[in-house]
Amino acid sequence: MAKVGVVPATDALRVAEKGFDVTDEDGLEAATREFFRTHEARYDCQVQLAVGEKTTPAEDPTVDWPEDVARYRTVTAWAG
Repeated sequence: MAKVGVVPATDALRVAEKGFDVTDEDGLEAATREFFRTHEARYDCQVQLAVGEKTTPAEDPTVDWPEDVARYRTVTAWAG
């Protein structure tokens, strides 16, 4: 069993996670287009492998698995 995540792999994308200043109904689209026109988009696909039912329960996806026991591992990356 594993949890899968896609995370930003560039500093610019990490900063973008904080949000955009949107002032009109098309503002988010315009800000997103401008951001990706001027910045590279790279992401890592990561998995967190279960180590045991007590520590990493598979039946409840809302339980956070401790990263000191089951760290995320990058299995692939892609750029766009």
